[in-house]
Amino acid sequence: MISIGDLDSLAAWHDAIEEGFCALDQNWRIIAVNDTALALVGFSREAAYDRIVWEVIPGSAETEYGAFLRRAMAQAQRLNFEVESRLDPGRFYRAVVLPLAADAGIAVAFYETTRERALERKRAREVRENEIRLRLALEATRTGIWDVDIPTSTLTLDERCRELLGIRAEERLTYELFLSLLHPTDRTAAVEGIERGLGPHGTGEIPAGYPILMLET
Repeated sequence: MISIGDLDSLAAWHDAIEEGFCALDQNWRIIAVNDTALALVGFSREAAYDRIVWEVIPGSAETEYGAFLRRAMAQAQRLNFEVESRLDPGRFYRAVVLPLAADAGIAVAFYETTRERALERKRAREVRENEIRLRLALEATRTGIWDVDIPTSTLTLDERCRELLGIRAEERLTYELFLSLLHPTDRTAAVEGIERGLGPHGTGEIPAGYPILMLET
């Protein structure tokens, strides 16, 4: 919990790292606020101090933001959340709410995540586009893909790979099955290559190719 006596130093510290900060008493009045938060709401310190927070951010009492604050106040416990700005739609903020000592209220620290969310969307879009390109390339070349999880001995094959190897859809896939697909003269070298690639000093890559045996269907 945060002591009332620490609020001014916390407000200054959050200013230094360009994060907003405010503290509210049990009646939702602002008892501490930093310059970063004041710049967002367009209030001077004198105008904001001792004002009810719902007046400073009109209409926020019944929003998701308001619900999070009321829950944090009622439960007197740490709470993290991310919401869209009521004052500037399209901008998002992540907040951490902490209770004040002696049930005096709550302290709220927050920072903008709009750019972070945009980058996440961009990365997600690039992943989807790469997956589409890969699927089209695999379909064009009639290539199958597979991977093996060594610790769990789980082998995963796509439909085309099962077809090429003659593995039925209901057949359980294991690392042992993978090894059984290799020609007997190549199995020892394959296991040694896997152990080197995945060992403490390995790169995680196994640059090798081996002929396979077709399973009977």
